[in-house]
Amino acid sequence: MRRRENPLNLRTQFIANLRDRHRTVRMTTEVADYVNQERADLAFHFDRGPLRDCFDQRHIGVLTQAVFVASAHSLLQKQAVRRTDLARYRQLVMHAEDVEESIYSPRVWRSDSFYTLAEMVADDLGWAILPVNIANDDRHAKSLRQVSCPSLALPLLSVRMLWCQGKTLGTVAHWVEKRFMKLLQESCR
Repeated sequence: MRRRENPLNLRTQFIANLRDRHRTVRMTTEVADYVNQERADLAFHFDRGPLRDCFDQRHIGVLTQAVFVASAHSLLQKQAVRRTDLARYRQLVMHAEDVEESIYSPRVWRSDSFYTLAEMVADDLGWAILPVNIANDDRHAKSLRQVSCPSLALPLLSVRMLWCQGKTLGTVAHWVEKRFMKLLQESCR
């Protein structure tokens, strides 16, 4: 029987698999800039609104989101958290590409990286809405806990692939796209 891959550490699996096949892999917060500067052929990132005109793009999958707090946070004592409960604590918000998430707390800190937000939550600096796969990544799994907040209907987070407009993608790019799509599908099961 084939062992099923753990979708929770999606990024780790993907990078390890990619590194096995291709020796130069770089990760950056502003991956679109690397593509625009032709330092990378393609990039994957969360769909956060319109792209600059210089890119072509393709939707490749979605990720679930949830509310997360530090493992010793007092909100964990509640079975279901209300938005008024969240408002009593600092919210850590994703803010990139001039797009900002919904604000539910009067006290807010911002970052342009979900990974940085996860680390801030783990350090008990506040709560955040995070992609579940990032919060459950090996680095954060023990220090972050998901809380139920039925009054927040969180949308799926769209992931897209982008490349320079008009450029033809090669065999490696198509393999990377298919592999990442498969890992995204497995993470939503």
